[in-house]
Amino acid sequence: MRKHKSPPLWFLRIWKPIHYFKLSAAACLPGGLYTRFVILPHWSKRAVERGRYAKATKFARELVDLAQRFPTSWNYGNAIHHSHLVLGRVALADGNLETARAELLAAGRTPGSPQLSSFGPNMRLAKDLLAAGESAAVLEYFDLCRAFWKMDRQRLDLWTADVAEGRIPKFGPNLVY
Repeated sequence: MRKHKSPPLWFLRIWKPIHYFKLSAAACLPGGLYTRFVILPHWSKRAVERGRYAKATKFARELVDLAQRFPTSWNYGNAIHHSHLVLGRVALADGNLETARAELLAAGRTPGSPQLSSFGPNMRLAKDLLAAGESAAVLEYFDLCRAFWKMDRQRLDLWTADVAEGRIPKFGPNLVY
């Protein structure tokens, strides 16, 4: 039996942008509705990171609407989670703490997905809300995440302890997912 070697790292650096380009192109074609549903989380997160809040809001709301058309998709939980996180980050950028808190909790009410169950939720909005003094909402978000994050619940316990002691946890890669 012949062993296959892993692709070199440079190949992976080239492949990812090509993959997103192909998905983006397919999402804009007639009949590309499901592809658009799959790529919208990426588009909305990228827009909010670039400070394009109107575009981020448009993409996030479209994602929420599309999620209702694909409730049995593997991507449904991701769509709910990421769209509400993006809407929360936009609200926080506008200074609307109440909406940002509500969106964080809505993101935590996702039914989950294969990715959320293994890698866990994105903590960017939670970190930003902690910096704004909103620890109660973040602790509630952690509790909601326990329902779908099956593989690393002890990390939630560590983060909960940090927040209870007034520290902002080191979220590591969960700021990127």
